[in-house]
Amino acid sequence: YWARLFKNWFLLKVMRANPLLLENPDELRPKERLDALNAIVDGMGALSTENIGVALGPWTALFVFFFRRETDMGNGYGIRDQDFIYYIIFAALCVPGIALINAFANNVIELTYRWKLYDYCSFCA
Repeated sequence: YWARLFKNWFLLKVMRANPLLLENPDELRPKERLDALNAIVDGMGALSTENIGVALGPWTALFVFFFRRETDMGNGYGIRDQDFIYYIIFAALCVPGIALINAFANNVIELTYRWKLYDYCSFCA
């Protein structure tokens, strides 16, 4: 009983929050369509900002390494000069892992919420 009640409550809450989960999305009112599209665009904007930050991480660490005397960043945080290499390597190794995680996250979002992220991006390109 409790499992069925929780499932119904959860589905009702998710359906209300994500109008694209309805059986026939063509029945949505224009405002609901716009809200769903805004959610898709906001999610893609956050993802692209995160990807840019991750891609710039190794270059930022490399910049700080080359200009470590001018910026005095290492002394401010207690980082030795030879330890900067480890920060650069770590930042570079994070890039493919985070890209893979983001690809899986996009696929989960497409499958769970039935958002057509790939179709939307290819249509806008």
